[in-house]
Amino acid sequence: MDDFVKDRLREWQLESLIQRFEEELIDEAAFKVLDSSVIAKLITRIGLRVRFIESYKNLFRTQDNGIAKEVPAALALSPPRLDSETTVSSTHVSAFNIREVLNKTLEGKGILASMDTENAINVKQRRAMTRICVSHLIERFGEYPSSTTKAQLGASISEQFPCLKDEREQGYEAWFCPGHNHRPAVGFLEECLRNRRKRIPGRQSPYPRTAVAVDARSSRSPILPESDISQDRAMEMKEWLKNNIWPQEQVRDYMVDTAIHRAQWIRSDGSKSLPEILAEYPRFLDTPGMIAQDFAILYPEKSEKLTTSWVQMFSTKVLQLAKKERNAQSLLAQLKEDATADERGDMALRVLPLLLPGHVFKVAKKTVRPSVDEARKAFIDTQLAGTNIPEYLRAQARSEPFVAVIGSQAFTVMQGATLLNTTLLGTVDICFKSFFVFDIVYPK
Repeated sequence: MDDFVKDRLREWQLESLIQRFEEELIDEAAFKVLDSSVIAKLITRIGLRVRFIESYKNLFRTQDNGIAKEVPAALALSPPRLDSETTVSSTHVSAFNIREVLNKTLEGKGILASMDTENAINVKQRRAMTRICVSHLIERFGEYPSSTTKAQLGASISEQFPCLKDEREQGYEAWFCPGHNHRPAVGFLEECLRNRRKRIPGRQSPYPRTAVAVDARSSRSPILPESDISQDRAMEMKEWLKNNIWPQEQVRDYMVDTAIHRAQWIRSDGSKSLPEILAEYPRFLDTPGMIAQDFAILYPEKSEKLTTSWVQMFSTKVLQLAKKERNAQSLLAQLKEDATADERGDMALRVLPLLLPGHVFKVAKKTVRPSVDEARKAFIDTQLAGTNIPEYLRAQARSEPFVAVIGSQAFTVMQGATLLNTTLLGTVDICFKSFFVFDIVYPK
């Protein structure tokens, strides 16, 4: 390292970085061509990095014979590049002025008015807002902005408009969540960007496509611990469970003891079919709580998330959004003004499919988008009171578990059998958990 670099670091009161730059052999020539990714690797502490970047920019803005030098493009366009795993720090949250971006269009002004007066937007407005923000993103950074830039845009949206904040860890995951473990990035912004690229004929991605096929089930499979019992003992317990339903305390104990062996067997040699699993372990169908018990063993930190947070954290927001959707009005009219929190939570579950965009998929060469009614029925199939349950079950062609509400009773329907629960939320919870316990892929 030469005196030029040392003098600059001392001048900027960043003497603590001198040793680091010496280790990496950063001389004057290398110093003048540093880009954001190299700076991020050189200076890991965010406070020092921000101070360095600001001084580095000012160095290139100084006058030289009356001519102002340009800031290096890598720094002028974006702050230091972070790993996809790295969260966006508060220093970079305001990288985008979302209000200013929206104010440039008539549609955006309407969205701002809705957020300012009602503190919410409907699905149509959210889609329009996504399009406007993505257009601005492409205009500034091109069709393939970095993950950090997209995360900064999502963070700016959630920070400047708290009503659009996600309930997850960073608060902007609904807008952009980076890819991980060969899984693609997701979120409103990412999906809109992909759709924009598809409309450009002959456009080739600058990133090489990797031929990695990830099974939807394997990516969510739990890390199974060692079982406390031997394989022979597990087989003995399984045979006992096949032929006994009493005493129930022993049934529950044996199901707990064989849970790890069962999970390993289900996931071995490819996922077992649901009929195979229920034939080997019929107690899932006639002993209450067995699905929830297995889920709690496999995913202990997540077993109570839905039932404890839906009414308290999510249902009010879902109902607030539903008020803006024309398709939801007939359902909302059934909700009494003095409805309890649990009743409001149940209504939020019923209207939820009306707020989510339908999943488009292909059957042969035909593109299929389920209708709103089909999406609602796939989530919760509501039948009139007095429906003949045996006939209803015989008419079902669905192989995966689903929720049915007949009159005031809610069931999880599975292979022609019904699992009764005391609440709709509890029924949805058990149905959801069954996909993980039985390692089933979600239906399209």
